[in-house]
Amino acid sequence: YKRQTYDGAPVVEAGSVVGEHLALVAGNDGEAGVGAKAGIGLYLSPDPNVTTGDTQLSDGKADLPALGIAEFSAVPLPAGAAIPQGVGTGPAYLGAVLDYTDVITEKSEKDNAAAAPVLVLPQGPYTWTVTSAADTTEFVTLRLALTYARAGDHIQFSEDIFWSGAPTVISLTQALPELDQGELIIDATNRGVILDGSALPSGSAGLAIRSSQNQITGLEIRYAPSTGLSVVGDRNLIGRSSAADCDIPEPAGPPSQAANLIRDNAGTGLYVQGSGNEIKGNHVYSNGLHGISIDSGSENEVGSSRPGDGNVVSGNGSIG
Repeated sequence: YKRQTYDGAPVVEAGSVVGEHLALVAGNDGEAGVGAKAGIGLYLSPDPNVTTGDTQLSDGKADLPALGIAEFSAVPLPAGAAIPQGVGTGPAYLGAVLDYTDVITEKSEKDNAAAAPVLVLPQGPYTWTVTSAADTTEFVTLRLALTYARAGDHIQFSEDIFWSGAPTVISLTQALPELDQGELIIDATNRGVILDGSALPSGSAGLAIRSSQNQITGLEIRYAPSTGLSVVGDRNLIGRSSAADCDIPEPAGPPSQAANLIRDNAGTGLYVQGSGNEIKGNHVYSNGLHGISIDSGSENEVGSSRPGDGNVVSGNGSIG
């Protein structure tokens, strides 16, 4: 018998120490007592069926205490147990295998492991693939990705869940984490991703940026109770650009396809404060206040003479 809990961050980097966040209760449901002679191995597994064939954590060993019949005991685990460097990244499971050296004779070997889910990131940039339209921090939602993404990361959307032919709505119930890390790409090109702010608290933006050098394309942002997309920072790309150094690909389909569609928000559709931002190829319409509002800064570029860079701004409550 075993019960394991993990109270650390659900997203960890390779090399991170996780032992201090692991807790394990072991029990004996056999027909005889167990002496203090067996060990416990801590592992990282690609699935919840943790075995000794999985990757053992650094400093990932502990002693199993003596247990009488029907006795339960908390097991001290090494606080320094860590995710090894060089492991595979992505969704995984932290697990404990009791009697991992197989020294105890048992009536069943099938109840010797427990696991808790984590997402393992490399120490460098990571490409997040959103696989759920839920507005939770479960694996892998947009909210989870925005919570733990780092500068240089890229967020994309699974074509199995998100497809422009049948757009998928993410119904927001609270404001998404602000993009404050900088240098983050959110690319929903041809994925039909709709951020719906109908249920957001008063004053919430559909999406907010408070950093520089981010790139946002392919999103539809609608029904936010305040601003649709708020950008406070420098050198952000909102939409797409035909510039050679742009990391976001041109979408398939006609040139008039919107890079971002920002519509029917109660406040301004797209608010910008900062310098050197580019706003290209977006459709911004039917918002309660301004369509696009640039509050301050310099050298912000709205559209250009290049094909596909123009914005369509129409039907907003105040100045376009």
